[in-house]
Amino acid sequence: MRWFKFFLLSLVLLFLANCSDQPTPTEVPLSTAFKKPVKPPKPPPDPEPGEALKFLSVETSYHPIVGAFTCGVEDSGNNGVGPVYCWGENSVYSLGLGGRLKKDKSSPTDPVAGGDLLFSDVQLGQLFACGIEDSNKDGKGPIYCWGQNDHGELADGTTVRRSSPTQVASDLEFFALDLGTFGGCALAGDAGGLGDLYCWGVWGGGGGFNPSVPTHVGTELQFREFATNYATICGIDASDAAWCWGANDYGQIGNGTITEMEWEPKLVSGGHTFQSLALSYPTTCGLTTVGEIFCWGDVAGEMVQEPERVDPGAGVDDMPFSAIGPGFCTLGASGQAYCWGENQYGQAGIGAASSWV
Repeated sequence: MRWFKFFLLSLVLLFLANCSDQPTPTEVPLSTAFKKPVKPPKPPPDPEPGEALKFLSVETSYHPIVGAFTCGVEDSGNNGVGPVYCWGENSVYSLGLGGRLKKDKSSPTDPVAGGDLLFSDVQLGQLFACGIEDSNKDGKGPIYCWGQNDHGELADGTTVRRSSPTQVASDLEFFALDLGTFGGCALAGDAGGLGDLYCWGVWGGGGGFNPSVPTHVGTELQFREFATNYATICGIDASDAAWCWGANDYGQIGNGTITEMEWEPKLVSGGHTFQSLALSYPTTCGLTTVGEIFCWGDVAGEMVQEPERVDPGAGVDDMPFSAIGPGFCTLGASGQAYCWGENQYGQAGIGAASSWV
């Protein structure tokens, strides 16, 4: 048996020698050995090119606390009318997208109410909007509103917020529209003529009342044009004279007085004739029929109770002026823009900010 033991020992030594010639396997951590391989991320899809929208008019509402949004009437080649697109702040349905509350939008991608209404004009208040629906394309029609309605801004007789355009509580047809902070006014009649002024919502200029439906302002005057801010209303009558009422704490009514409120339209002093007006609390300005600018109310920090001519300044030889807007800016005869008034945010466009220019 000795030879057998020697033979068995030889086999064992030979086996061990062969094992030592094999490479040592690399030690792989368990966490790596059992981890699913990570695939490289897929590249983001290329954005779909959107068709650029063209607009007939655009309006923006800005408030430093509650937010801002913009609406415009799309130029759909439909004789001056089109669907309205809105974008921006939407916490109270101010974008009019319908249904449940949707998020804010940073671009115009969907028309209000699915685009089934055609508007000739859209105006914005604080987180609400109204437009003149003009399916007949004759410059007039019913008014539809949407968004915030806490103060009767939507003129439907309720304080219910609306996510889709809702017709105001009136069967009248309107040809001019402007909104204040928590209310609005509109002229009823035929486009290009004179109209009766109807107002709703909360502000001081509504004739001493704050109605939640369009209500005729208590005056026999008719206006061909009007303008508002949050608490003052001014209109131009058939003879191109200006009338104002509402807040008058800085003399912005322009009749030579300073009072808290004027509930009836007051004739603006000076005998001037106007082609258009612009209001920006607490200042009122007007463009006369000869192309000059007059302002009253808070003018460069002073209370001016009657219209005072705005000096175009040295070197400005671009009259007559042809247009005026809130803020205030005007267009010269050459099309050049000129701005004045408050400028704490640089809104006058002169390359620097200041309290007044």
